[in-house]
Amino acid sequence: MDYEYLGYAQPLMKDNSIGASLVSLQYGDMECSDSRENLGTFSGADMSFELAIARKFSGLQCSGLGIKVINQKIRAESARGAAVDCGGIFKTGIDNLNVE
Repeated sequence: MDYEYLGYAQPLMKDNSIGASLVSLQYGDMECSDSRENLGTFSGADMSFELAIARKFSGLQCSGLGIKVINQKIRAESARGAAVDCGGIFKTGIDNLNVE
């Protein structure tokens, strides 16, 4: 197996940031067989690409949103989909206590 990740984030203006990431998981060659014979080898891979934006609203709160395209291939089959990631952090003002 081979797992690779590439990510980049860039601050924009005062309280905004933008980022992008690329994730790749290559399974390598695997043997394919039925109960009687070896049918050769096949491979598979997963890839995703995400664009994200984050904003700091005040000294106590920040949030982010990412849109992701996912592609998966195994043997002769493939599929593509999309996903949305979102999250936030609220600092409570109590030492080391945040709500995420």
